[in-house]
Amino acid sequence: MWITVRNHIQKMYKPNTKKNLSQKDNQFIVVFGNGDIMKPVHTNEDYVKVMLQDSISVFLFTGFGCSDCVGMDTIIAHIQPKFANVSFYKVERDELSDLCRDLGVMSVPSFIAYRDGHEISRYVTPFRKTEQEVMDYVAMTVEKEYGNAKI
Repeated sequence: MWITVRNHIQKMYKPNTKKNLSQKDNQFIVVFGNGDIMKPVHTNEDYVKVMLQDSISVFLFTGFGCSDCVGMDTIIAHIQPKFANVSFYKVERDELSDLCRDLGVMSVPSFIAYRDGHEISRYVTPFRKTEQEVMDYVAMTVEKEYGNAKI
């Protein structure tokens, strides 16, 4: 039901306005303007450009029709403020299927983190991930790279 509401609300705003609607406990989180929680990656070139950044880049791989992926926007929205030195990106498996195959991402939702072009961690399982599990994964990644997790 909430997807229908999301689609209706998204149609009410200009196409260039960032719309990100998520659900947690029947409450909606709406992010407008430049406050992107996760920036979408649409090309292999964009993926490479982001993974070469000096800071930690965490990619969330999702899939169309993946019920476990739906809640990831809300989870990232909740944990992102705790990790100021981490950027979050979203890759749609169906849009970049060759890239996902090359990376070994066969199940979604999954995460891969990079820094300076090197993979530093990965969380690839076919199971639903809780907010605590995702936060622990990001904290472990930050601690591995910087020596201290900012939680």
